[in-house]
Amino acid sequence: MTEAWLDANVILRFLTQDPPDQATRATALFAAVEAQHVRLRLDDLIVCECVWVLESFYHHAKADIAATLGDLLMSPGLLVEDQHLLLAALDAFASHNVDFTDALLAMRAIDSGVPVVCSFDRHFDRQTGVTRIEPGPIG
Repeated sequence: MTEAWLDANVILRFLTQDPPDQATRATALFAAVEAQHVRLRLDDLIVCECVWVLESFYHHAKADIAATLGDLLMSPGLLVEDQHLLLAALDAFASHNVDFTDALLAMRAIDSGVPVVCSFDRHFDRQTGVTRIEPGPIG
């Protein structure tokens, strides 16, 4: 069985079906994954890029992005690094109206046992289970 890392552009072509020629090839790849001819590895950085493009370029709603990518992350044949953190971050992204990377950092902080994030970004204040501290002298 062939195994490879998956890039964001393939996911985006598959999800948006744009442009059509690349979408056809991306769809064929995911059919091969479903048929268990190919296994694809997916890193969280790629999910971050997909969220950013779907939101900023294609103007999809956060809830739609979270649902679509959440389904994709659960696909058999995809080996997803930190799947549980990504799914939790997608949920926080949609339900707390925060940036996805902030949601993922918050989930990673909680999962690590150090649920404190040093940031100027008040998005962290909307998320449960994590505490934001302002940069500056800490003591």
